[in-house]
Amino acid sequence: MVKKIFLITLTLICSNHLLVGTNQFILNSAQNGNTKIQFAPGDIQTESIGEYTRFVSPNSGKTTKQGMPELPLFSTFVQIDP
Repeated sequence: MVKKIFLITLTLICSNHLLVGTNQFILNSAQNGNTKIQFAPGDIQTESIGEYTRFVSPNSGKTTKQGMPELPLFSTFVQIDP
């Protein structure tokens, strides 16, 4: 029973962590076959590392292609009618 409560609590904590920052994409309108989505990246900070500057956002992933700059990565899913 204790194990079950622990797993449920852990699941809720992890789910809540994944939902942070999900309000970055807002559906403005969807009419006549046109969909407008507003993107608000939130707080993006800069961090100096030697001669380089890194963009840091707590609610994003980051690009990882070798030899290219590390940039914040934001994504969402959009469902459209066929």
